[in-house]
Amino acid sequence: MEADIDTLLKHEMQFTEQHLIKIAYHTLCAMSFLHEANVMHRDLKSANILISSDCSAKICDFGLSRSLPSTVTTLEGFNTMAIREHSQGLFDEPACVGKASSQLEQKKRDYIAG
Repeated sequence: MEADIDTLLKHEMQFTEQHLIKIAYHTLCAMSFLHEANVMHRDLKSANILISSDCSAKICDFGLSRSLPSTVTTLEGFNTMAIREHSQGLFDEPACVGKASSQLEQKKRDYIAG
C-alpha cells in the first residue's frame, strides 16, 4: 500500500518510533539527493511525501521545483543566501520534513493515549 503522509495522519494507523525514524531518514535522503543535483522542490508538505508499506519514502509533485544554478554551491557546500534568493522564500524544506515527522509522532502519541 502506498499513501502520502497526509492520508496516513487522517486514518487510525499504528506507528512505532522505528517507523518514524525510517520515514524521516528516507525523506531526508531524498531531499539530500535533490539538493546535490541542485534541485529545489519548493512545495514539500505531508501530501507530497509518499510512504510505501515498508516505510520507504518518495517525494512527488515537482510542479514548483526549480533547478538551481551552479553558483549556489561552493566547495564547502551550499551557499544558503543564494538558495534563499532562488527559492523566493516559499518554503523551508528541512522544516517541512520536521513538521511532517512531528505530525506522525503526535499521531503515535494520540494512538497510545487513546
